[in-house]
Amino acid sequence: MPGTGQQQSMFQFGVFELNPRTGELRKRGVRLKLQEQPLQILSLLLEHAGELVTREELQKSLWPEGTYVDFDNAINSAIRKLRDTLGDTPENPRFVETLARRGYRFIAPVSRPVINDSLREEPPPPLPRQTIPLPISSPTPMPVKRYLWWVGGTLAVVLVATGIGLRWWAARSDQVRRDTSLPAVPLTGNPGYEGFPTFSSEGTRVAFVWLPPGTRGTNLYVKLLGPGDPVRLTKNSAGDDFARAWSPDGRTIGFLRARDHSHAAIMVIPSVGRPEKELAEITLEAHEILNHGASYDVLPPFLAWSADSRWLLSLERKAPSETSSILRVSVESGEKRTLTSPSRHMQGDGGLALSPDGKTLAFMRALGPFERDIYLVSLSVDMVPRGEPQRLTFDGKEIDGLAWTADGHSLVFSSKRGGGRRELWQMPVMPSGTPVRISAAGDDPRDVATARVAQHLVYSHQVLDWNIWRLTLHGERKEEAKSWIASTRL
Repeated sequence: MPGTGQQQSMFQFGVFELNPRTGELRKRGVRLKLQEQPLQILSLLLEHAGELVTREELQKSLWPEGTYVDFDNAINSAIRKLRDTLGDTPENPRFVETLARRGYRFIAPVSRPVINDSLREEPPPPLPRQTIPLPISSPTPMPVKRYLWWVGGTLAVVLVATGIGLRWWAARSDQVRRDTSLPAVPLTGNPGYEGFPTFSSEGTRVAFVWLPPGTRGTNLYVKLLGPGDPVRLTKNSAGDDFARAWSPDGRTIGFLRARDHSHAAIMVIPSVGRPEKELAEITLEAHEILNHGASYDVLPPFLAWSADSRWLLSLERKAPSETSSILRVSVESGEKRTLTSPSRHMQGDGGLALSPDGKTLAFMRALGPFERDIYLVSLSVDMVPRGEPQRLTFDGKEIDGLAWTADGHSLVFSSKRGGGRRELWQMPVMPSGTPVRISAAGDDPRDVATARVAQHLVYSHQVLDWNIWRLTLHGERKEEAKSWIASTRL
């Protein structure tokens, strides 16, 4: 038995934490009541996270040899109680996955921070309930190799973040109403290039790409919103993985893998890191995107999932002289179909953002090198456009990221529409909507991404190197936006 004050490792997953010494399960710092056997099962599953724990192993762990009980019913009952406490379901598990007639597997990322129980005499107060969306943004892939020379200064990032977090700006333009967003704070602070963030379906995990110093090629990582180190999912040492998108059912992450100068593969991988699969190959100058970032014509987000997780939307640009268009790719067969055909006089489409209900696609259409506007198009169940895209903005300004708020009534985007600085904006999805500057994000936010639940948002930002930040958004004018969205689907 560890002595008082001895440091030890605890389990953290989502908003939960389990102290294996005291047997205490907490949710956002509040202790939960859970019987001994479900707690023992949870501890065993966490010890072997990502691995199959058989029913026989559970039996041996819970009952000494020579015990005679109805083991199957007892294990089933304990698993039910555990799922009830975690808010989990066997049909769409976020934590405990059932492998029929074999056992169970813990599928969420788990971290093991070191704690000191002597400093934890009283449970911490619960975190305040978030009632406003948090924005996420993925970094427009800036020159990755070039910024490796800027690596370091992680401490400086933290100090700058602290300073920004204490500041509060009011709107300074007649166009801009008062911004009530909470200050942005860093989500990651690892040295090197970190970008392309995306939220899990339950809003507790973020997938992103990372290029640590001294390594070749970006790879896919997953991190909990709270403390803990990121978990690496892909191991691609020869090329670059980028442009991630988490499926709505939470099971799969889609991403692009650079093949050569003019091709990339559309890949999918289970969110727990099991073997990856290639769906299709597309014509896209992936290395140019990674090396030139915001100066390139095809802009992120590059991927978007359908609401039923059957389709992935992607971008394709067959030659530098041609426009970029939007593709629909079948997750089952890899079949491709072109959905948009912008004019030859334009630079093409990019910035894919699908509404939470999967019925409306928002995207960016580039009229020139830095002249971009947001368009909306209604989609059928099979992700085919129903009518021509409708133009939402008429600024013709540079845009570098696009995402829907969790309620489906507004869009969040990074733009230079307010002047020479790149800033984060929120706009109701209707022609009469007025964009509102999200001043809490500061300057130069990129690659916006939002959670479907839990009202979270993240974006990428550079301070010496590229990291991912998060903040809360303020939503408004929902009923007007809702009625206008409905009218676009007639």
